[in-house]
Amino acid sequence: MRLASHLKRSRHGVYYFRLTIPEILRPVFGGRREIKRSLATRDPTLARSLAYALSARYGDILQEIRRMTRRGYDPSKFDPNDASTWPVEQKDIERYTLKTNALTGEASLETNPNDPEDHRRGMEALGQFNRDMRGGANLQPTPQEVARGNVEIALIDSVSAVPKITLAEAQDKYEASLSDHKEDTRNDYMFSVKWFVRHIGPRTPIGVITKEHVKGWKDAVKAHYLAISAKKQASKVEKGKLKPDPVAGLPKPDPKPGSVDKVITRAHAFMTWAQKERYFPRDEDLPTEGMTMLTHSQRKNQPGFQGFTYDELRRIFAPEALLSVSKPHEFWMPLLGLLTGARVGELSQLTLGDIRQDEDGHWIISINDKEFKRVKSSAGHREIPLHPKLIELGFLDYLEDVRVAVPDSNRLFPYLRLDKKNGFGDVPSEAFARYLDGLKIFEDDKVFHSFRSTANQRLKKNRIETSIRSQLVGHEREGTNERAYASELPIADMLEIVSTCLIFPEIDFTPFKYPPGKFREMLPKEVQAAINRKRPKSPEEMDEKHKSHLKAREGLLARGAKKQGRPPKAAFSTNEQS
Repeated sequence: MRLASHLKRSRHGVYYFRLTIPEILRPVFGGRREIKRSLATRDPTLARSLAYALSARYGDILQEIRRMTRRGYDPSKFDPNDASTWPVEQKDIERYTLKTNALTGEASLETNPNDPEDHRRGMEALGQFNRDMRGGANLQPTPQEVARGNVEIALIDSVSAVPKITLAEAQDKYEASLSDHKEDTRNDYMFSVKWFVRHIGPRTPIGVITKEHVKGWKDAVKAHYLAISAKKQASKVEKGKLKPDPVAGLPKPDPKPGSVDKVITRAHAFMTWAQKERYFPRDEDLPTEGMTMLTHSQRKNQPGFQGFTYDELRRIFAPEALLSVSKPHEFWMPLLGLLTGARVGELSQLTLGDIRQDEDGHWIISINDKEFKRVKSSAGHREIPLHPKLIELGFLDYLEDVRVAVPDSNRLFPYLRLDKKNGFGDVPSEAFARYLDGLKIFEDDKVFHSFRSTANQRLKKNRIETSIRSQLVGHEREGTNERAYASELPIADMLEIVSTCLIFPEIDFTPFKYPPGKFREMLPKEVQAAINRKRPKSPEEMDEKHKSHLKAREGLLARGAKKQGRPPKAAFSTNEQS
């Protein structure tokens, strides 16, 4: 059945009435473009009848508002007890003689019969007065009046529901609502929201944001990430990591859909919150809806970081390469990543107490979020067996070296710095990226996380089922049966699986046997160097490059403060002692 022009069916099957507000009347409605009301029915025949009736009634009301608006009348200020707010002029009201009946609430008005315009205005005022008096007399309205009143109430609600809050005010309230989130999560969301607000305009009322506003911002986001892609490509060419094809040249840089969509979904979360808090009309579609570059299904099917090939594994674990590194994390992290499938942040934050024996004497690694540590999700909390190959290579001897060399620290790599956003994983990630560059492995999808893909793929190749692989690498187990009824595999069974299935015969691990005491002298020096790096330098200790950087930062802060109309923040001066 063909739908009426003002009728729309939602994805849930409920019909809605929609009416576009004429552009000249939109200021009366706070800038809104349309009126939208649920008909609370899934019956198309009933919905069509209601749509026709509402269309006629709303048309009459909009016609009246248009007529009054042309005279400069503000219908939102109408008060039946104040004649100055009536849709007629005060001088005309004062000319009329009004007679009322206290029992019936009826009223009569004397007008000039020789002046049609005078008569029309009098009837207009009298009609409004009679309606108000009947309401005060508590007379029973007719069904037609009830229906008309409901429509008028809905129209008034449409006007009064328009939010009176700016984007800047909504931003502050949204940030306060995130106070119970982790700081890095809160900063991640607010980065996108502040960008969104800054582009559209902090003083813009949140209720008038349209798809056009969001499309303009989306284009700016895409342009930003396109510039980043182009800059990275130029850097790769300069460093010899990417060579132009002699015929086709360089591939065209594109913005990463994942990066763009992450920013847009954060802004959509902000608008969803605003609608829930009634700062944005609840009966209107959000302007950020459907603005991502990829759909949900496309995003799920996006390829992630790729596992290492046989050839790449042999190059990474070639003795001449891995034995040439100088620091403990550079040596142990690749081995741990390959033989556990854990994330770089999970491994770099481990403490000595996290590597222990269980009640059956099996060595395990406990991945948890105690103290400085963090995990990605609830499934990230887990205990996994320590691979026998790591024990064979002397990993427990390294733990003893750490205990002896740095007795004040309990961390596996006690010199790694803690980053607010990335935990302890920054330094190992950067070190491994440089290591891959040295091996001429330049692909963007080959990083430390590729060890995770490599381990998972090796287990899958050896026919280990998904639930067991998920338990090992810290993924949510899929399906009601797995989540609600199936318990986790015991450590003893997991140990047997990793011993027999998480194996890499293409790699000769023999040269990597750790000689006890190898890093014992180095560890205290690295810890002290990390402490020194954390301490602010005095002007005498700074080199010229550091001083230039601080001076440039002060200028940037001052320009930003001037633009926002506030005093600049106090910055460290190279002329003062710290």
